[in-house]
Amino acid sequence: MVYNQKKADRIAGQPFFIFALAKNQEMLNNFSTVYKRKWFISLLVIGLFCVIYIFPEIRNHGLSMTDFKVFYNAAERIIHGSNLYQVKADGHFVFKYSPTSALYFTPFVLFHLFTAKVLYWLLLSLLVVTAYYLLGKLFLQEIRDHSPLRFNNLILISFAAVSVHIIRELFLGQVNWVLLVFYLWMILAFVKQRPFQIALSLALSIFIKPFGLIFIPYLLLKRQTKALLYFVAISVFLFLIPLIFYDVSFYIGQLKGWLTEIIAEMGNKQALGAAADHTLFSVLYRYTPLRIVELSKAGTIIYQMLVLAGLGLAVLWFIKMGEGLGFAGQEDLALLVALIPLLAFTNENAFLFLVPAIVANLRLFRVMKLWEKIIFIAGIILLGGNIYEVWGNRLTQLILDYSVVAIGAILIIFVMFSVRYRRFRLSSAKNKRLEKKAAPFEAAF
Repeated sequence: MVYNQKKADRIAGQPFFIFALAKNQEMLNNFSTVYKRKWFISLLVIGLFCVIYIFPEIRNHGLSMTDFKVFYNAAERIIHGSNLYQVKADGHFVFKYSPTSALYFTPFVLFHLFTAKVLYWLLLSLLVVTAYYLLGKLFLQEIRDHSPLRFNNLILISFAAVSVHIIRELFLGQVNWVLLVFYLWMILAFVKQRPFQIALSLALSIFIKPFGLIFIPYLLLKRQTKALLYFVAISVFLFLIPLIFYDVSFYIGQLKGWLTEIIAEMGNKQALGAAADHTLFSVLYRYTPLRIVELSKAGTIIYQMLVLAGLGLAVLWFIKMGEGLGFAGQEDLALLVALIPLLAFTNENAFLFLVPAIVANLRLFRVMKLWEKIIFIAGIILLGGNIYEVWGNRLTQLILDYSVVAIGAILIIFVMFSVRYRRFRLSSAKNKRLEKKAAPFEAAF
């Protein structure tokens, strides 16, 4: 009590700003202490960042969220049994997803559009936190339990690596992060051997965008027969749900409209030399001597099939090397998620699908060789460093046109292959020298 009184008297005799500085320092010290001891602080920081960011967006842009508005309009139309596709009034912002996906957004129709935008922003913010919680559970469980400080650091680094894409995801009200949460849920269900959850998460995702079909060959390879049967049954159910609002003939017309949109979308995205085409097909074409070859339509298809076949063999090799290694299933599926934006012509926001691969690499960062660390860090910078507020419009567009984000993704994936190859070699080591080298890897598991 005497000590507290002396401290109060001493502070009372000082200027107010010194008192405020002391209080701020005390708050920072308290935060630093909690940050080192509680693993969930990183999740709170991420959640607060996403929620608070809505205020400058409202002030600067009036919360445009143009992509969300497309889903909101589609939800209104399907409730009233109206046409979803090729609506002239929509202009550029047309609906090109499945009729089932429109049903996912029907709860938002209960609210005025602006209120619905705020609610969707908050939902996305919650899903961002949920995704990082799942990533921690999948890849960093032991680190979380034994070193909360390191866990918080790794989570925040992985968030910073794709924050530019997350911000744009929120700004536009897109669905890529929703898909990522479905994929992470599926990976967790795969690890815990829960076939119904694998099927449900995958089926829900493909009716938004069919990217999730990339997991089907892997599930076949891993003999997940029960999960695949559940997937077929759930998909059929979800496919038929819109019949609640449409009669059969009208629904068939809607499916034709959806197919037309898919064909148009694919037809617009076959120019290998197009700027800002971030697919692996385009990047290889533009940055190798292939660019001097003018491919015909048939030649383009053959080229794409050859690249796809080569990539498929590389993925099979990656999976084969992982047999018997710790975290192999998580890493296999993280690789497949990371390949989605390199195979599907989509906008740069889809490169947030690299987050699982980034976390998988961060988990093993301490046992990487120096050159692997350099390549990995370079990949992260290229993936998430194209910040409009830093570079301005012209330079940002130039970086985008050169598909720098895709090169960053390729570097991150390359490091995944490199580290797994070394783990594979060391796991089958027969002599003492190699067994000694393997010790740091074993410690990382």
